[in-house]
Amino acid sequence: MPALLNHFRGAIRRLSAGVLLLLIGTLTLNNGQVPLGVTISSSRQFWVEDEDREFRGKVATFAETVRIVWTNALDLREEPKTPIRIVFPNDLRGKPREGAAVNCLVNKNKILEVQLHIWERSWVESDKMAEWIFQALAVEYTGRSHPIKEGLRTPLAPLWFVQGLVQMWKMRREEPPLRMLSGLMSGSRPPTASAIIRQRVISGAPGELEIYRLLAYGVWRALEGLPEGKTGLRSLAASLARQDLDVAAVLSAYPSLGGQVERLERQWGLALAKLLQSAKFDRLSISDSLNELKKILNIEIPDRKGQPLRGMEAYAQLARERNGQQRIRILLRDLLSLEMLANPLVQPIVREYRLLAEDLARHSKLRKTKRLQEIALMQAQLTKFGEKIEEELDLWIANMPNPRPSPRKHSLSSPQREMTEPRLDSITRALDAAQERYKR
Repeated sequence: MPALLNHFRGAIRRLSAGVLLLLIGTLTLNNGQVPLGVTISSSRQFWVEDEDREFRGKVATFAETVRIVWTNALDLREEPKTPIRIVFPNDLRGKPREGAAVNCLVNKNKILEVQLHIWERSWVESDKMAEWIFQALAVEYTGRSHPIKEGLRTPLAPLWFVQGLVQMWKMRREEPPLRMLSGLMSGSRPPTASAIIRQRVISGAPGELEIYRLLAYGVWRALEGLPEGKTGLRSLAASLARQDLDVAAVLSAYPSLGGQVERLERQWGLALAKLLQSAKFDRLSISDSLNELKKILNIEIPDRKGQPLRGMEAYAQLARERNGQQRIRILLRDLLSLEMLANPLVQPIVREYRLLAEDLARHSKLRKTKRLQEIALMQAQLTKFGEKIEEELDLWIANMPNPRPSPRKHSLSSPQREMTEPRLDSITRALDAAQERYKR
């Protein structure tokens, strides 16, 4: 009996300890500590909410890499005052067209926080997620000086502001597409800084987003180079809640521009010139251009009857499939990049292929099959022409005479020896005979 009593006393003590721990956990949760299903980032600015612990950790780490770019871009020293909660809703009924939304809400502890809802879990560690985290950071920063009330429209940063930041983040990982930028700026109608600042949407044309990010990044660099520097950028970010960051707002934040758009344009052009200065662009040869084109069009898939489809016909088949438009966008991007770099003789052919790909992107059907045959014939003829040119160049280089040695290689004290073969033409023989008669 005593042993049985001791057993019950031990069980009661263990049960009491468990209840006590549960009560402590509940009190901790109510006092603002980390609840279940939430991961807090290292800076404690991001609270990631999801059922998958590994997924939460990945998002929190990624958000910190974006925050580092944000703090460096604005040279921020003060700690954030409002937490940013990143939520991945399962209910698709409230999903907006953009796939994400930023709102200011009061949480259970009656604390105003910025909430970033992302419905696309596949965006993790992508440009799109970086874009929306920058939006949430901008909302949090502007709320420090201009508090945003719950229920009111949450102001979002304009396109140039956010995409310039995304380009900064991307440049930590990969080289920017400077070749495309070089071709655009040397065209007949180059863009302007004021047009970049006023632009509100991206149409989705191939390469447009990549180019726009570089141009917006140029706006950031142009403003950093002015006397106000990052102080002006912080002023713009803080005023997001009360004004649109248009050209007038930029001129107001940078008095050194004197209210003149022309000065802003010159500063922006100088920033882009410095960006392009470090890059040297050489045109590809005819054969290299054609080889790159072959790589882009090197695709083969079966049609409905099992017959192989190649090149643009294969892309036409892909365009009608469920995820085919993504492949067409990649094709357009590659063709546009090659068009900027290709040999001038090959550029028209690449341009024709690009126009056909744009037709596929719009109609999901290859309507100009006769034109495709003409382009393929031009490509074959140009390939033969390029091979013939290279054969002639190789033959010419092989038959070049040995170059004469430079006189600088000979010592001044020793006479220079004749290194060339004797000439046997009639004029030279007549001159040699006259010289012999003179010697006699």
